[in-house]
Amino acid sequence: MDFTIPSLNLAINVQSVYFHYAKEGSRVHDEYVRVSAEQWGYNVIYIDEDDAIRDPIFYVKEAFMYIDHSLTVRGRGR
Repeated sequence: MDFTIPSLNLAINVQSVYFHYAKEGSRVHDEYVRVSAEQWGYNVIYIDEDDAIRDPIFYVKEAFMYIDHSLTVRGRGR
């Protein structure tokens, strides 16, 4: 995770296209990290890099409300 806020049980990970979508094995690794963080009681929120660049304040505020707009979550069918 890129950021954790223990008082909110929140973990935020910024997803870049190369490291999290295009690189072989990255989805398996990301899923392992997500499951591990959730086992520790964290709510995991992803922010796609293009969203972070376009409107960082909006997406961070959404993350603090546990709202995830990322392709990672949409790709899992949530």
